[in-house]
Amino acid sequence: MIKTLKQELLEVQESLSSCKDAYLRSLADLENYRKRVYKEKEDLRNGVVERLLSNLLPLMDDFERGLALLKGAGVDDFYKGIELIYRNFQSFLEQEGVASFSSVGVEFNPALHEAVGVKETDECLPNYVVSELARGYKLKDKVIRHSKVIVSAEAEDGGQKTEDGGQKTEDGGQKTEDGGQKTEKSDSQMV
Repeated sequence: MIKTLKQELLEVQESLSSCKDAYLRSLADLENYRKRVYKEKEDLRNGVVERLLSNLLPLMDDFERGLALLKGAGVDDFYKGIELIYRNFQSFLEQEGVASFSSVGVEFNPALHEAVGVKETDECLPNYVVSELARGYKLKDKVIRHSKVIVSAEAEDGGQKTEDGGQKTEDGGQKTEDGGQKTEKSDSQMV
């Protein structure tokens, strides 16, 4: 009889252990489900907010352009009113987690910038942003609109002067005084 009771006790303990294990697994599954649903809701909310705010950004651009045109035009009260609206709208965007970022003077980054033009210049290194046509914006850490920028390129006329006053070109040729071009190619380079 003691053997059967011990046997039954072992079976009950194994069953209890199995039930406890199943309970803990179910509890973990439920917690994972809650986290997944919360993340999905948050992603959905962020998607809706991102879409809304992206559509409002052109309005912000118009305010900036309008303020730039009105400044100094002798319409101070009107300017102050528009500026107040602009500041309130800017504050609203900041409360929603939207922040603008400046791009002028930084190296072009396709993750942040959309190049809409190129300007040849010797004033800065190639592939740097020289002007910004529309500001870029981030929602928290995610770019929701790339900056529309003009990117620098090396000026083509930045060649070196030759002894006779002409300019050397990139291919080793030489510009003449009248704007023509002499080429100094060896026989092996000629076609």
